[in-house]
Amino acid sequence: MIVKVQYKDFEPGEFTDAANRSCEECIRLIEDFPWGDQRDHLKVGLTNPSVTVEDTAGNYLKLAVFYNDKYVLHYYNNKRQLFTKSFADFHDAYPYLQRFYKDEPFDTKDFRLEHTWMQKTKNHFLSDDFRYLLFGKKLAFYLLTRSGPIFLIPLVIALDFLLNDSKAHGNPVMIFFFAAFLILALLNLRIFLNYYHFAKGKLLIMSRGNDLFWFGSPDNPEQFDKKEIIKVKIHDARGGRNLFSGYAWVEIEFRQHRYLAIPNLLIDDQDLAAKLFKCSTETIRENVPSIPPSSSSPS
Repeated sequence: MIVKVQYKDFEPGEFTDAANRSCEECIRLIEDFPWGDQRDHLKVGLTNPSVTVEDTAGNYLKLAVFYNDKYVLHYYNNKRQLFTKSFADFHDAYPYLQRFYKDEPFDTKDFRLEHTWMQKTKNHFLSDDFRYLLFGKKLAFYLLTRSGPIFLIPLVIALDFLLNDSKAHGNPVMIFFFAAFLILALLNLRIFLNYYHFAKGKLLIMSRGNDLFWFGSPDNPEQFDKKEIIKVKIHDARGGRNLFSGYAWVEIEFRQHRYLAIPNLLIDDQDLAAKLFKCSTETIRENVPSIPPSSSSPS
């Protein structure tokens, strides 16, 4: 079966050392796993230092650290059910591991069924590739949620012009509001196009636990190392009622005066900051959080 590993600071879906292993090879991997070191600053959850076994039917058995120096087995099946059983010693989990390799279906009589309604439980077991790329639906949703609302006001005024009598057409107040909001909407659209310029044709591959990441052309993205980062700056709109609220971009400064500009059109700025949690981070509030043309990015 496929056996894969998670360490502390990994995010849901992030695994390493995935390979086909026999039950005996999986047990040796568990024996060699640094359980003690991985408990430092631990926050117990479904994504924790662990060894996960995955069968061909979409069932998972994950041995992970637990409260009070204990261990826990999470069994997640292809019916989206989660079962758990805790142990004082990880060796006590071996009989269940052996059953998982041999028995079909897996016997859960010693396990407790967990209630996980409205939770994305599978994300903690299924491997993710952490690739961030623009696509049509993502562009449309971003444009509608950022620029869409501000375009509604001049649209409503224009409809009012069309549907009412001609006397309303010469109303200077209505004309002023139409022109003002149309200008603001076009400015908002300009920021969207600014972000699109820096995101189009770019691929980001980055996870929380891996120091290496890739950014650039989807065919040949450039490799970067988080250890080379000097500063991370999050540029976003000042104030919740700002016209450009929702627009934000992340500036990553490396040694040797190298910079990357990544708009939240490609990846949410807070999600990106969470992946760079070891780096020094600063938030900069701006009236217009546009990306300057001088900001460099791989071609």
